[in-house]
Amino acid sequence: MSAPYTFGTISWGGGAVAQNGTITITLNQDVAAHALNAVFTNGSGGGSIVADVQIGGTSITGWTAITIDTSGTATATALNAITAGGTMTCILSAASGTISDGGAITFSGTSD
Repeated sequence: MSAPYTFGTISWGGGAVAQNGTITITLNQDVAAHALNAVFTNGSGGGSIVADVQIGGTSITGWTAITIDTSGTATATALNAITAGGTMTCILSAASGTISDGGAITFSGTSD
């Protein structure tokens, strides 16, 4: 039976400012190939940043060039299953202005 599973959050709070860089998330359980979502919110600063999410160096279809300048959801449509112990990489680029105090990307899916 599948169950909802949040497997990573990148957030900017307490005055932290979004910057270009790479963040790696290692999963502790399998994430099924269906129903992967990235929910993103822009904090109080009003800036923007672009996220490209990859597994094994290949971008996840639906999670490429996610521009975080408002709030929304991006659904992964292919290359979207990750096994326990696997890693997902989020490459942040094109930081502009300030995303802080409430800005976040939360990755969720369905575990097997």
